[in-house]
Amino acid sequence: MTGRFLSEDPLGFGGGSVNFYAYAADSPTNLVDPRGTSNSLVHYQVTVEAAEASGMSWADAQAWALAVMLADFIPGSQGTGMRNTALHSMAGRKDNGNMESCQEAYQQAANFINQIDNSGTTIAQLALALHSIEDSYSPAHQYRPWNGNLTMNHVEGDAVTPNGDEAAAEQFLRDLANGQLGPAENYLNPSSVCN
Repeated sequence: MTGRFLSEDPLGFGGGSVNFYAYAADSPTNLVDPRGTSNSLVHYQVTVEAAEASGMSWADAQAWALAVMLADFIPGSQGTGMRNTALHSMAGRKDNGNMESCQEAYQQAANFINQIDNSGTTIAQLALALHSIEDSYSPAHQYRPWNGNLTMNHVEGDAVTPNGDEAAAEQFLRDLANGQLGPAENYLNPSSVCN
């Protein structure tokens, strides 16, 4: 079957393609992006640069970048529950229906990352931790509430390469390669952004 989607990507060139009719990284049978607004190219770029700076080969850097980028397309990962929002370093809904505070969202992201260890953890699992670290620096994330409604401010915030995320990603990858992965607090944007 051939064809194209009828609506243009609302991000335009920010969606990472000159084809404004691409959807879900041009793989709609394997990936999902229900709003057509996920910008994973920033993750890809940041991860490639951090991985190469940490001493990885070009091929390994590409593999890591793809794994980190694809975390945005995991079905359900854009949900509003705090277990989903930890992946994106945002505040989500607690089991009682109340929204996490900024400090609670920071702690949830830290817990999410701290459950990762060096032994027996796959690149895909480690990439989820790295995704959370990178998102903690995004002006659209930084432990802010996520209620499932994508705003233009969020889209614009996701389209910029924030300060600090590449250095944090590089440190995470260096520590991982040396078998000395530290606590999440070593990599996450500090909770002081909550003040």
